Amino acid sequence: IDLQAGLRFQDGIVRAIDARFSASDYEHAEYEAPGEIGTQYFSEGYEGRVELDHAFGEVFGTAGLQFSSTEFRADGEEAFITPTDSEELSLFVYETREWENGFGVEGGARLENVSRDNEVYGERSFDLLSGSIGVHQHWENGFFIGAQISLTERAPNQSELFADGAHLATDQYQVGNPDFDAEQGLNYEGTVRWQDDNLSLGLNLFHTEFDGFIFLTPGETLVDGVLVDEIDEVAVYLFAQEDADFNGGEIYGSYHLEEGPLGAHWDVKASVDFVNAELASGDNVPYLPPVTINTDISADWGAFDAGIGLV
Repeated sequence: IDLQAGLRFQDGIVRAIDARFSASDYEHAEYEAPGEIGTQYFSEGYEGRVELDHAFGEVFGTAGLQFSSTEFRADGEEAFITPTDSEELSLFVYETREWENGFGVEGGARLENVSRDNEVYGERSFDLLSGSIGVHQHWENGFFIGAQISLTERAPNQSELFADGAHLATDQYQVGNPDFDAEQGLNYEGTVRWQDDNLSLGLNLFHTEFDGFIFLTPGETLVDGVLVDEIDEVAVYLFAQEDADFNGGEIYGSYHLEEGPLGAHWDVKASVDFVNAELASGDNVPYLPPVTINTDISADWGAFDAGIGLV
């Protein structure tokens, strides 16, 4: 179920009010053999969001409230998470100011409370604060530069906290840690891009310092007092938490040809993402692709279009 409603106003501080509410009841089964159910997963919940668009002179922004509630359980011998209820409530605000010379300032903040209540391990509650501030400058010749600093806090999800079982979809015996703290990241980011009617080019660079980064890594767990790295022929993977630094960026571009070969409109896009992620111990963050290349080319004849992409 998905419900939406909104109001628009011509004058005054409040420019618009938008509300959205959705509810879901989901389940799926994993089969061991035809007609033989191994594990069933059930998730019921709802979420809602109310946004208030406003203006104070030349400052425009949005403030709002978001909430959600989810009940999750897995039944069967291979259920790797015990039943968990999650509740989330947050307040947020975003403001921006743009001048006629192309210079702009923007910033936002978010207060959030996240609660995870597990049938075995009990309840964990996290009070989170995130915020960001940025500046940018754009020119009529198509150039744009921007810089932003942001601090984000994230609550561990239910798998990171409470998993303890074989997750056969990933061929891993996953073990969480109910004592994890919230993950915090301090991010610095810079952007440069240029575009005209047909061509656009851009570069993003970032540096992120994580306090308590959560990741999945091969490890050992206790079974009958003995440390083992495999259970029922499934490798053990532990959710771990450690400080980490990420350095990376993205180079991207696109080209549009209005009248090209074969009489089609052509679009070509390409990007390269790169990251170096290192834990405080000096080890690399596991299972993180250091370089990703994306390319895409498409042709449009109006009544027919075709394309191909590569990652």
